[in-house]
Amino acid sequence: MRQKKTALEKPPRRKGFSWRYRKIEQTQKPTLWHCHEEYELALHRHFVGTAAVAHHESPVRHNHMMLIGPNLPHAVTSQDIEGQACETHVVWFRESWIKQLMASCEELKDLNPLLERAKLCIEFSEETAEHVFQLLKDCTQTSPIEQLAVFLQVLAVLRQDSQSKTVLPTSSGQTKVDDAERAKIEKMCDYLANHMAEPSPSPILVASFMPAEAVFNAFLPTILAKAFPHI
Repeated sequence: MRQKKTALEKPPRRKGFSWRYRKIEQTQKPTLWHCHEEYELALHRHFVGTAAVAHHESPVRHNHMMLIGPNLPHAVTSQDIEGQACETHVVWFRESWIKQLMASCEELKDLNPLLERAKLCIEFSEETAEHVFQLLKDCTQTSPIEQLAVFLQVLAVLRQDSQSKTVLPTSSGQTKVDDAERAKIEKMCDYLANHMAEPSPSPILVASFMPAEAVFNAFLPTILAKAFPHI
């Protein structure tokens, strides 16, 4: 899978939560190279395809799971098989947030080797992937504090996987995130989050965030879909 221009992605927000979880169901997964500042745990089910992280590629099969570190370019594509349903469970969390938790909780400091390895991407066993799926599948039906407990349990399960493997030899695969692009996306998402109930004529947003209305019109659907999946 040839690496193309990597897009900076803003994971969806969940009001009242410090971390993000989303179940994604698609008939096909197109090749979309992207990166973000958060860690990403991606669990793929019920389809076959290819996962690429920087220059590394691995086959995707049922219960394929990776923990991808911040700013690592990655993409997943599915094979074109009729009737195939692509199911992905994704967890995102910020490095600064998990480091604060580790600084406050002695019990969480054992996560540091896992997080450091994830900067080179980690692939986990299918057994661990199934365990994580069982933890995540109904978690959104519980309270935020119970969901946080599930998140910490997921990290504990990942840490205990003796069959996990690091896929990149060095950190050279990391993408340098453009500060101007990051600030533009953050500003856009903050504005939309604070003005969801108000009509927002595009010229106002264009003047604030984007160089041209045509660019804005192409950019807005992507931001809405990723930052506000409930719309």
